[in-house]
Amino acid sequence: MPSKKEGYIVLYPEYFDRSVTRREGRKVPRALAVSNPDLKILANAARKLGFKHQVDDKHHFSSRWFDRRGRILITSRAPIKGDGKKLTKTKIITMIGQRLRMREENVEKQ
Repeated sequence: MPSKKEGYIVLYPEYFDRSVTRREGRKVPRALAVSNPDLKILANAARKLGFKHQVDDKHHFSSRWFDRRGRILITSRAPIKGDGKKLTKTKIITMIGQRLRMREENVEKQ
């Protein structure tokens, strides 16, 4: 399994879930959070942003062990179309959160 040393960042759906509090593990502001994100949606957002990623449905967010949603592993390098610089985990989480929110707004309009 890829590790942090290999340049991967682990993201859990709970980071983007509107029903999860900051104390319980949500990483994005409520304005960027979405309802019930899953691995498929996260992987799609990462792909659209140009990140190399892997889906891992065997592991789960430790503080919500009863809710086995899995995780996604993303390279910490800038997207394929970018300049290849290393991005912080916070920046990657914000980028994916914005993408998820944009997707949810488009679904609500239809």
